[in-house]
Amino acid sequence: MSDIGGSLPADTRLTQEQVAAGYDQIADVMYEEDVLYEDVLRLAPDCQGRTLDVGCGQGRLLQHIERRFSGVELFGCDISPRLCDLARQRVPGADIRVDVAEGLPRFERATFDFVFLVATLEHTQSHESALAAAFNVLKPSGVMLIATTNRGWTRYERWRRDHVQVEPVDHYWFTSEELKGLLRQARFDIEQVAGGWSWVRGGAWHAWERRAARLIPAIRTRMKMLLIRSRKPD
Repeated sequence: MSDIGGSLPADTRLTQEQVAAGYDQIADVMYEEDVLYEDVLRLAPDCQGRTLDVGCGQGRLLQHIERRFSGVELFGCDISPRLCDLARQRVPGADIRVDVAEGLPRFERATFDFVFLVATLEHTQSHESALAAAFNVLKPSGVMLIATTNRGWTRYERWRRDHVQVEPVDHYWFTSEELKGLLRQARFDIEQVAGGWSWVRGGAWHAWERRAARLIPAIRTRMKMLLIRSRKPD
């Protein structure tokens, strides 16, 4: 993908079957640290109603939501059948479907109160299509939470130097302004922007990173994950 967010050129895109097969092969090692999910849910203290996790992976975010909030109707989807199987095992009460983030054809329009895209958007082949699909399945005034890779991360250049591609669709790294522009283009109202796991070390160190970010707000812009809460207008 180019240095500008958007869609991959048609002649470089993988088929849905190729992407699904690639994630099936690495499904057992595909998950984020719990502290990222905690960072995301700090931006969603009012999570309620019908809630969809797009690119749900092994179902770890859904599990966090289930433990923290009562009365939430949980849904998840992933392009990988194997990941969907793992998510069903982890969260038996959730409705998990094999589906594609760039369209979400297996879900009805305007039926969700909350939609999460956590470590998902950077692995889509069309960012615009994924955001449009999330917009379409949200109810009016519904909330979307995104956590995606931040090009302003303190260790980005080191990551780019040492990185070996593992996922079928490699990471895309957004600037804050770029992602906000895509959200406005998709007709979302932006409510809150934050940083998430990690600044330098993550893991058990992340509690200290959060404290440092409260004292020095600029640190939030240098976290690995860019978190944005937005809303579909009424």
